[in-house]
Amino acid sequence: MKKIKGGFVLEARQTFTSEIWKRPAWWYKVWRYIIMKVNWFDNERTGLKRGSGWFTYKTIYSDCHLGLDNLRVNSITRTMQWLKASKQISTTKSTRGFIINVINYNLFQDFNNYEVQAEIHTPIHIPSTGSPQPVHTISEGSYKEVKKKETTLPNPAVRLLIAYFIERFTAIVGTPPMMTFPACGALAKSFLAAGHTLEDGKKVIDFFFTTDKAKEHPTFEVAFSSHSINLWKTRGAKNERKSGIHAIRTV
Repeated sequence: MKKIKGGFVLEARQTFTSEIWKRPAWWYKVWRYIIMKVNWFDNERTGLKRGSGWFTYKTIYSDCHLGLDNLRVNSITRTMQWLKASKQISTTKSTRGFIINVINYNLFQDFNNYEVQAEIHTPIHIPSTGSPQPVHTISEGSYKEVKKKETTLPNPAVRLLIAYFIERFTAIVGTPPMMTFPACGALAKSFLAAGHTLEDGKKVIDFFFTTDKAKEHPTFEVAFSSHSINLWKTRGAKNERKSGIHAIRTV
């Protein structure tokens, strides 16, 4: 089945009871536009964080086709004021217009925060005595499977990193993980673009599977979240020195 281009954003059903649902319909259109346009990952090149993006009133007006409702560009001002007053966004002036930060973006754009998550991911058991042993190779089968699905990112290191996660997960759980390859590929590419190596990425994965978070949400997205990466930087390297874990070579 052909994949839908452009990715997706999550929508909580509690939106029906939110305050913006009681506002003019075009306000909600502007709100959803903002959520769809902000970055869904930390952008090292622009310096914009996940949930933030550059905007101008003119682009919002044009992209949302507000002229069809006989609205003017300055009509957006009141909507933006309300979004800021209700703690939905914060804004910062920029030479290119202004930066919008969606305050609760990480909360609402994370599968792990929804009750339905229990139906998607089953918590895994990691023995409390000692950490799971890293796999020593990335099998040719795993790499070929990733290469077949991850066609949008030709970087071999990206595929190897995803394949390594699959091997680690499978070694612990016994079955391969469910993965959204374009999203995981983008995270892996961002991690490597930030100056990290493939060996760093494998260390992040090894360390991730020693944490309590891996027991609850053993996903690639959580493993390479900014929180997990920072935790690895502060605690992982120290643990590696103590345990004598060295970089793992691939075959």
